[in-house]
Amino acid sequence: MKNILFLIITFLSIASVDAQVASDALKYSYIPQYGGTARAIGVGGAMGALGGDFSAISTNPAGLGTYRASEFTFTPSFHTAKTTSTLLNGGTVDVAQRANSFNVDNLGIVFARHSPNSKWKTLNFAFGYNRFQNFGNTSYYDGTTIGSVTGRWRDQANIEGVDDFESQLAVETGALYKKTLANGSKVWVTDFDKNPAAGVNKNEITQITGSSGEMLLAFGGNYNEKIQIGAEIGIPIIRYSEIKTYRENDKRNEVPYFEKLEYTQNKTTTGQGGLSSGVNAKLGIILKPVQFLRLGLAVHTPTAYALEDRYDSKLTYIYTDSVLVTNEAKSPDGNFKYKLSTPWRVIGSAAVIVGKSGFLSADVEWADYSKMAFNFGKDEIIYQNTVNNDITTAYKSALSVRIGGEYVYDIFRFRAGVGLNGSPRTDKDFYNTTYSAGIGLRGEHFFMDLGWQNRRQKENYIPYKLVETQVNLEQKVTTSYVFNDYLLTLGIRF
Repeated sequence: MKNILFLIITFLSIASVDAQVASDALKYSYIPQYGGTARAIGVGGAMGALGGDFSAISTNPAGLGTYRASEFTFTPSFHTAKTTSTLLNGGTVDVAQRANSFNVDNLGIVFARHSPNSKWKTLNFAFGYNRFQNFGNTSYYDGTTIGSVTGRWRDQANIEGVDDFESQLAVETGALYKKTLANGSKVWVTDFDKNPAAGVNKNEITQITGSSGEMLLAFGGNYNEKIQIGAEIGIPIIRYSEIKTYRENDKRNEVPYFEKLEYTQNKTTTGQGGLSSGVNAKLGIILKPVQFLRLGLAVHTPTAYALEDRYDSKLTYIYTDSVLVTNEAKSPDGNFKYKLSTPWRVIGSAAVIVGKSGFLSADVEWADYSKMAFNFGKDEIIYQNTVNNDITTAYKSALSVRIGGEYVYDIFRFRAGVGLNGSPRTDKDFYNTTYSAGIGLRGEHFFMDLGWQNRRQKENYIPYKLVETQVNLEQKVTTSYVFNDYLLTLGIRF
């Protein structure tokens, strides 16, 4: 299966450091897989009708009723990301980058109360953390094309006015300067206006770190071995950090005066005040109509995020005017607080228990991504409505299917799974495929699991957006990603 997720994200990264766009909503709403423990990863995340695993609580909290004994789990992980980027029409080969990181994907404790003589066989409580996404990666492209980011700054200054984080830096460094027209009016111009067809070398390195996950508090019970119910309060935690360094170099000496420029942007997104990012709730039920069959249903409310962006930018501009001149300018520190609401989710699950030999399980998740919405406050209502309209136009409802199984041999467990995540975009119909596998060792009071997951995706990227869009000088980059996660879960029953 070679389905590749084309998240065609037009990041307006150089368009404005502080601007939110539709793709930012998707970044925090789209969950490729509910991770946490190595067992859940090993079976492709298909644990919604089974429970008995701390990760499954984040999918269907009714699975908490499966526990017969209290349990503590801890899951360290190793994340690798390989990116391959190409600047289109740049005449260069692909440029590959790698990034690795160690993380904690799960830390949780379950307190179980087993009452075999009562109708309520179990009444259990859980508290802990599950990680859902790892944003970490590094990408880089390099090539020679026509056009320059200074064209954006010129148009921005002439049409929209000078911006503290972009065109103001260009003014301070001499990348923009005034020219008097024949009618006596003055406009901002650039060195590139002297030779608009000049080809200059461009490269950019983007370093991203951070993750999303949730702290959870959950309750669940098992009624007479027929019905399990559960509820969870989730406190999502997001930290996203991005450093972009964009460079241009006139290696062919085609642009009068201009030599080089380097434009750096820093952006960090966290919960407001650096605290937790939001809140949500989850309700679930699992039915056992016959001994070998489990049927599950879970509903996740939208997550109400309260986020804060902190950002700044810096420009170095080098040109020759009799002598070599190097000018630098730095923006003020920016801060923007806003809210984001994610879509409702509905997850249906089914599992077949194959005696004592293992199980086969599947989850189907539905979410309508057109319902994502930003709240920027009264002062930004016009821009807020524009972005939310973009979300409604660009995104749609999508299905995700997770299938997995476990085979039991004595104290050993062997697992495999696959996930198919449908496109949330209105202009694309495809599925991103995630593959996973794992192995486990189960003792009376101790267990250990290893899990592996592979995920691939591809995106198109525009380094800077021109204000006058009819000028076809924007750059286009295509980047392919290969993510691998390796998890080790250590657990104790008590």
